[in-house]
This record gives sequence, structure tokens and C-alpha cells, in this order.
Amino acid sequence: MAQNLSREQQQQNIILHEVAAAYNNYTQTYRFYKKIEENSLLPELDTMLELYTKNLLNKNISMLEYVDFMEAYRSNKQTVLSAKKELTMQFEELQYLVGTDIQ
Repeated sequence: MAQNLSREQQQQNIILHEVAAAYNNYTQTYRFYKKIEENSLLPELDTMLELYTKNLLNKNISMLEYVDFMEAYRSNKQTVLSAKKELTMQFEELQYLVGTDIQ
């Protein structure tokens, strides 16, 4: 009887630890994503993409300048999208561990 209670308590401790770890991971990821989002130049980059494309088509800039810009643009977009994906995955993990949809 005492052994069963001990196992039950141990299992509860494991579950609580997993939930706490998932919550901690989510909050850290959330803070990181919000920092990226607040400091993001993506709206300006999207506008610049249009301008660079027009300038390339009008032959005001070289292909090399355009490719350099595209590499920086892609890198910034990839960072933001990866952070958003990680945030979603951490949130789903937390919901799974608590066993309910979190609003």
C-alpha cells in the first residue's frame, strides 16, 4: 500500500516537473519571439523587396546587389518564421502535457 502511494507520488512529481519545464520553455520562446517581433524590420524589408525588384527590372541596380539584398531578406524572414514555429510547437507541447486547450 505504501509502495503504491510512493509510486503515485513519484509519478505526480514527474508530471509536475514536465509541465513546469514545458511552461518555462514556452515562456522563454515567447519572450524571444516578442523581442524579434518588436525589433523586426520585416515590414520595411517587404517594402524594400518591392523597391529592389523594381530597381532591378529598371536596371538601376545590379544582379549582385539584388542577390545580396535577397540573402539578407531571406535570413531575416527565416529567423522570424523559425521563432514563430518554435513558439507554436512549445505551446502545443504545453497543451498536450496539461491535457486541455489553453486559451
